Amino acid sequence: MARDGHYWLAVSDPGTGKPVLAHPDADSESGRGLILVDSLASAWTVRPRPMRGTSVIAGIPFRQGG
Repeated sequence: MARDGHYWLAVSDPGTGKPVLAHPDADSESGRGLILVDSLASAWTVRPRPMRGTSVIAGIPFRQGG
């Protein structure tokens, strides 16, 4: 749902580590998720989940007619 010109979404993970924006090399098998979020979102944050894990919350700009 678009709110205030953005689609807001959250992706959660039960892991104990905090996601970090990294720059993996071509041979890396992971570490690209936040690069995609950072390139598409106008704003994003990492929040702890109440019981376990973390959520990445991102606002993707809504563009009409395109």
